[in-house]
Amino acid sequence: MITFKNKQGFLFVSVFIALSDIIFIWLNYQSSLGTLKRETDEWAKRAENHFSIILDNKATTMQQLATFVANDPQVRELFKLGRTAVLSEGGGQGKERAAQYRGQLLTLLSPSWQAMTQMYEKERSCRRQAPFRGTGQYRLYPPPLYQKNRGMCR
Repeated sequence: MITFKNKQGFLFVSVFIALSDIIFIWLNYQSSLGTLKRETDEWAKRAENHFSIILDNKATTMQQLATFVANDPQVRELFKLGRTAVLSEGGGQGKERAAQYRGQLLTLLSPSWQAMTQMYEKERSCRRQAPFRGTGQYRLYPPPLYQKNRGMCR
């Protein structure tokens, strides 16, 4: 049989063990939480670095393609003729001559434009940028979208 004195000792030891277990569990929980946060932060940094590298590579490839297309003598000539037509027809969208050159440019670039759009999964505008404004002289869009302001996209 357990006497009163032994009960007090037993209760003291039981409470001490229970508190020790609670403290041990709490410390392990806090340690696991810290480890989880650290590992999640490291994973996020790696993912961000990986994304930045892929984005830079894709941007470089797109710039190379744009340079390749822009250096095509036919494209350069059509842009030059179209710009001259727009200016001679009073600016803005231009009129018949500008629309004619725009259509020729669209016909010339349409096949490669569709291939690039599929490659990059997103439509990009093919434009000649006017200085310090968000509007372009020409775009590879159907007529209602000419002179669409793209300043907020840059």
